[in-house]
Amino acid sequence: MITCDHWTQCGIPSGGCCAAGHYGGQPSLGVCLQCPHRQVSGALIDAEKSKLELAKEYALVELTHATEGPASEADAAARLATCMGCEHRATDYKGQTDTVGWCRRCSCGANKRAKLSVKVTLAGASCPLTPARWGPVPGSGATVASAVGAVAGVAQSIIHKLSGG
Repeated sequence: MITCDHWTQCGIPSGGCCAAGHYGGQPSLGVCLQCPHRQVSGALIDAEKSKLELAKEYALVELTHATEGPASEADAAARLATCMGCEHRATDYKGQTDTVGWCRRCSCGANKRAKLSVKVTLAGASCPLTPARWGPVPGSGATVASAVGAVAGVAQSIIHKLSGG
């Protein structure tokens, strides 16, 4: 099923009906997944990204963390406040629980670096909703610890993916 406020299943083989009338009102599933007008609860969302695109974006976020350091405490707190009130936040994700939780829209999975309590501290990260509710911010200063954290984050994410996560 397609995640979009406009989409409804209407008996069209390999497709559906678009309440907004995009693509003649009856787009195929493939066309609908790439539609730049996709919305969830009224917010535009990005078209589905390939695993390679997601990995590249994540690597750039960790590179920013290594070279610029974490987001300031004020920026991280503002981001977290936004996430805590978001309808896409989940505290139970793929069999794991966390009081702050994960974003169901970001495609990062349930690894440790994907927790919102961590993600909001990554200066190069941004909200996956389009337009984003929060975006990249300047880092508060690179340190050996931020560089080590970035390398460890990439390693944890690779291990998580290789173990079936």
